[in-house]
Amino acid sequence: MATGKTIRDLREERNMTQDELAALLGVSGAAISQWERSVRTPDGDTLVKLADIFECSVDYLLGRIKSKQPLNATLDKDAEGIRFKVDPDGVDLGVSVEDYVADIRLALRSHVTRGLLTQDDVDRAVEQFRQQIELIVNIRGEKGQ
Repeated sequence: MATGKTIRDLREERNMTQDELAALLGVSGAAISQWERSVRTPDGDTLVKLADIFECSVDYLLGRIKSKQPLNATLDKDAEGIRFKVDPDGVDLGVSVEDYVADIRLALRSHVTRGLLTQDDVDRAVEQFRQQIELIVNIRGEKGQ
């Protein structure tokens, strides 16, 4: 998995030890080691913290995109559905809204397992996400943007 190598590379670029990164995240040095060796993967909340620390996107950490720089993305609707595009050139990121829905479901699954959410809560959250994206795309379409 690319995530472990990416975490290690970003940490080393900053001349940071595993223990220093662990202290920033509130985890053990052993956890960092396991991530970097791809034995385990950080949870969703930790991936967001890592992205903040390393000033990159979670998608970059996961190996979904090659650019470390945060992207200025827009939404476009085409025959394949709603897709994320990079401004100003409209380059297709190759990431559909359904890809993000799958990520949301995966991220929330641990909350269901721990009894913090029900599956109905997750289904409602995903549906609200879809509706908000549709609304944004439709409003943009009406304004001719």
